[in-house]
Amino acid sequence: MSVKIVHAADFHLDSAFGALSAEQARQRRRESRELLTRLCNYVNQNGVDLVLLAGDLFDSDTTYRETLEALSDALGAMQARVFIAPGNHDPLTPDGPYARTRWSDNIHIFTEDRMQTITFPDLNCAVHGAAFTAPECPTDSVLPGFRVPQDGLIHIGLLHGDVTISDSRYRPIRAADIAGSGLDYLALGHVHSCSGVLTAGAVPYAYCGCIEGRGFDELGDKGFLFGEVGAGTADLRFVPFARRRYCIAQVDVTDGDALTALERTLPHDT
Repeated sequence: MSVKIVHAADFHLDSAFGALSAEQARQRRRESRELLTRLCNYVNQNGVDLVLLAGDLFDSDTTYRETLEALSDALGAMQARVFIAPGNHDPLTPDGPYARTRWSDNIHIFTEDRMQTITFPDLNCAVHGAAFTAPECPTDSVLPGFRVPQDGLIHIGLLHGDVTISDSRYRPIRAADIAGSGLDYLALGHVHSCSGVLTAGAVPYAYCGCIEGRGFDELGDKGFLFGEVGAGTADLRFVPFARRRYCIAQVDVTDGDALTALERTLPHDT
């Protein structure tokens, strides 16, 4: 038995887009809100059971009301269970955007800096997750010592954090703790490039990357992971979903017009 999931993260809704003009920045923020409806349609058209959102959905606690409403409406319209693990840009605070918004019953937001568990017997599945409750989390207080029970359920973890061997201000996660968790899949957010499915011991885990590039430090295709998770298996593929891509091109302009040479390197659909 398996469950069908979408794993997405790092939307950074209402980013400033400071390198763009005011009108261009408004257009990009509008496109980010439209992406939410597109994601809802994808979830419903593909029979997804669980939507795992691994934090940093908002870029900061300064969020437009229409953005909050667009996110709430899109997630509420999904014919799936939706889980959110708030990250360092959108920590769960008493006056933050999560607290200011009304959420549908299908949406589950983790609220504590410790593992919380929600079980769905009809899916033979349990989801475990934790929240950032402040902009920084210099120690991992959730995975060390955490171990899922051997109860026949599919156990999925959802965290925002930094898998690293060094110190980090953003929940440093050790590979040994992932391996010791016994999870069937750990869905991570924070790193903006897709890692593909990796393993720590027998535990599959992955960063899905950000869903939309915002600058030339976020190059290429951006999107989410989609597929099935079963007992100790995660058969997931990357789904490009962003409307725009940031690319750096090397163009030989030795002979001829530079603009013409550059245009020849661009995709035909731009």
